[in-house]
Order: sequence, then structure tokens, then C-alpha cells
Amino acid sequence: MGYRDRLQFAFGFFLPTVYGGVHLSAWNFEFPTPVESVLWKVTCIFTATAAYSLLLVAMVIYGITRLVRIGDADEVVELITFDIVGRAVLYGLIFCRIYIVVEAFVSLRAVPIGVYLTPAWIQMIPHV
Repeated sequence: MGYRDRLQFAFGFFLPTVYGGVHLSAWNFEFPTPVESVLWKVTCIFTATAAYSLLLVAMVIYGITRLVRIGDADEVVELITFDIVGRAVLYGLIFCRIYIVVEAFVSLRAVPIGVYLTPAWIQMIPHV
């Protein structure tokens, strides 16, 4: 595995975790409906943990194929993990990221009244 492959693996593994983790900081924010709040939390958790779950599935399948001694274990793991489960996780990540972006804008329809208040200290700053 070359330097470029390792770099792609690192970005593909850690960036979705960071993206989901940053959006999980809105855990206690107000959402227009309880359903949107739950969907936000589920999609952020999925985004943050998808790479780790894919790695866990690969390790479990590899262990099972080694235990049962099914043909070439590496081919079976690659087929099941990356062709079947990997595509499902990829499509799930795409859906979750689209949902997070869309929900961020859709939630603006029912923001709390406090966002319209101007802090008193802002009037003390001279404007040019």
C-alpha cells in the first residue's frame, strides 16, 4: 500500500467521523419537530460510525471465513465486505450527508425567538 493509498484511506476513514461528530454537537438544539430531531441524531451517529462499522464487519467476516475455512478468505471478505456491505454504507453515507445539509436549511423555518434578539453590548461598538 503506497503513500497515496494510505492517505486516501485516512481521509475516507476519519473525515466522515469528524463531519458526523461536529454535527452531533447540535444534540440538544431545538428542531421544528421531534421526528427531525431523532433523524438528525441518527444520521449524525451513522455518519460518525460508518467507517468503524465497516471495519468491524470486515474483521468478523474474515474471522468466520478463517474459522470455517471457506476457499480463499481474502476473496470472500472482499466480496462481502466491500462489494455488498461497503456499497450499502456508501449509499447510507450519501443519504445522511444530504439529509444533514437539507435539514440545516429546512430547520430555519421554525427558529427560536432568541435568534432575533440583539445583544446590548453590540450597540457600544462604534460603526464606521
